[in-house]
Amino acid sequence: MDFQEVKTFIAVAQAESFSLAANRLGYSQAAVTIRIKKLEEELGVRLFDRLGKYISLTDRGEVFYNQMVPLVNQMEDICTNIRPEAVPGGHIQIGTIDSMANTIMLDVIKRMRKDYPKVKISVTIDTPERLYEMLKKNQLDIIYLIDEKVQEKWAKTLFCEKETVVMIADANHPLANQKNHALEEIAEYPIMLTEENASYRKILDEGFRRKGLHVQPVFETDNIELLLGVLRGSGAMTYLPEYTVRKHLKEKRFQKIKLKGLEEQIFRQVIVHKDKWIHAEMRVFLNCIC
Repeated sequence: MDFQEVKTFIAVAQAESFSLAANRLGYSQAAVTIRIKKLEEELGVRLFDRLGKYISLTDRGEVFYNQMVPLVNQMEDICTNIRPEAVPGGHIQIGTIDSMANTIMLDVIKRMRKDYPKVKISVTIDTPERLYEMLKKNQLDIIYLIDEKVQEKWAKTLFCEKETVVMIADANHPLANQKNHALEEIAEYPIMLTEENASYRKILDEGFRRKGLHVQPVFETDNIELLLGVLRGSGAMTYLPEYTVRKHLKEKRFQKIKLKGLEEQIFRQVIVHKDKWIHAEMRVFLNCIC
């Protein structure tokens, strides 16, 4: 059985299209069709149902897919470890969230462009819910976000690191001192927050709920740069991942407000579909993170 034929089969199954798979692999559609036909003839089974422009795995095709994906990933690992290093030049589709786009993700993309200039990179910025949905449908190769640890059974985490979330305000804010402040104190001052579905906002909201507090933000936005611009000189505070404000803290534009009583369970993670073939460009992305 030809290894390239199996990789082509996996690409077609994930794209649910001969033409899309051909595009991703850099082959002609005719070459992809010929490889799938040869594989089906060798196995003596039909792997895809072809209904006009639409294709789907047959029952036998699905069994073959589920068994071959982990084997192909293992073979890729072996080949990567023993062969001379090749220069990746394919396409990777990455999903991320707004708070990471102009900070952590920007650094990763710059590193990829410097070290792997032939790799074509597409980045989609959306909510975690939409990114998970796109990943499940194979519209993204990989997602990089901050969230609680992934619970979906179909997903797999390739990288996970705990992140710190901080409360900040102007340096002259009454609570900007060395004390640890309870949430009851925080609730007495105006607060500005990101959208409700942001994972780090959920931590704060849950902390307030546990204390029986209801805090209404005086300003909300899904754009962190806008939020920080409005925050400056406002007398309010906000709660954000530390990486988004590290530069501002270093330049003393804002000051941390120390909190007590919050349990932070938020992680920076790289997530893929558990059945996804981890191609070279995805490995490059991981290398540029770790």
